[in-house]
Amino acid sequence: MAQSDAGLISGKIRELTRLIRETRLAETLSVEPEPVGSAQDQASAPDETLVNQMRAQTRLEALAQSLRSVHADIPKVAKARQDAFTFALLPGHPPRFWVDLSSFVVMSDGGRTFHFLKDTEEGRISLFRSESLEDTVNAVTDYVADRIVRQRSAGPGEQQKTPEAAKSAVPADKAEQETPTVSTAIHSARPEAAVQQPVLPPPIIIQPAPPTNDWVKLFLAFTLGLFVGAVLLFVAAWLQTPSAI
Repeated sequence: MAQSDAGLISGKIRELTRLIRETRLAETLSVEPEPVGSAQDQASAPDETLVNQMRAQTRLEALAQSLRSVHADIPKVAKARQDAFTFALLPGHPPRFWVDLSSFVVMSDGGRTFHFLKDTEEGRISLFRSESLEDTVNAVTDYVADRIVRQRSAGPGEQQKTPEAAKSAVPADKAEQETPTVSTAIHSARPEAAVQQPVLPPPIIIQPAPPTNDWVKLFLAFTLGLFVGAVLLFVAAWLQTPSAI
């Protein structure tokens, strides 16, 4: 009887051990192993944002280099205006190449496309968009030439228009004849006479002197005269009185 009980207990222990092993094996197989080298691949992958910024900076520098000769041909009178051409590449997020105080070129599409924009009173408008460096240089040069021509012909106080507005005002059959070439527009611009308004000095306001009371002066003079007369009488009387012996 005792042997049968011991055998039964031993069999239950073996069965329990087998179940534990099977459970552990199932848990081990259910865990998916981490791909080898995934962390290393993520660490070695290039930063796409940094690459786009470097590409945009490089292409804008190439644009600025290509436009140096255009900036050198701009007349001095146009450079001295309040809304003068700047031709400056300024860093930022994103970097921008400023043509003047209201228009600039910025890179889009991951630093691949030149986007020529202009800020107006109605909002920001797009002047030109292309992936070609040469086409962008030509677009900026045409914009500069158009501005110089309009500065020369515009009267005082006349608001400047965008290149699109200026072209739309010209009939289609005369657009090619009236649109000047780049070299002609830049070299034919004549200096404008600077009109200086005379600066007037501020008006001088003279405040009137406060009124004085004449009777006060008269009273003071009368009092002083009485005092001086009394002193003189006293001195005369003293000199005429013989001194006691």
